[in-house]
Amino acid sequence: MRDDDGLPTGSHASIVLGMAGQLRVASELMLRNHIPATPLVDTGVDLILETGIRIQVKSARLHSSQKAGRRNRYGFAFQHWRKGQAYDLSGVDFVVCWGANTDEFWIMPADSLNGTTHLIITPGASGSYTKRRKIDVSLYEGAWHLIPYDRR
Repeated sequence: MRDDDGLPTGSHASIVLGMAGQLRVASELMLRNHIPATPLVDTGVDLILETGIRIQVKSARLHSSQKAGRRNRYGFAFQHWRKGQAYDLSGVDFVVCWGANTDEFWIMPADSLNGTTHLIITPGASGSYTKRRKIDVSLYEGAWHLIPYDRR
């Protein structure tokens, strides 16, 4: 089953969307002369570049707002679904968020998201919110240049 944008729905939709996001990000990295690899074991790192840079990929579909005056937005979760605790991003160098409906990317240093459990991004808006603070995601939209070609 698919929604109006052709994205999968149903019981495996989040798994399919997550894998599609990893492949979409890997594709963008290859077009930018990086060589991504996928670890065989899930330790919180989705892609590792030839330089050793570790990337976590988050994928989301656009959610329509039912409230008047609110724009559609992406919601990216950074917490363990059973524990409700924020992910430990200390083993990751970058987080790439992919908005599937609009095919937009936000490339952020992982340390800028430490302690974050949710990130809400409204396409076209300058600021987005976590549960704790406002982040200017316009700095990170399409910011592939932040991922270096050599390990720091």
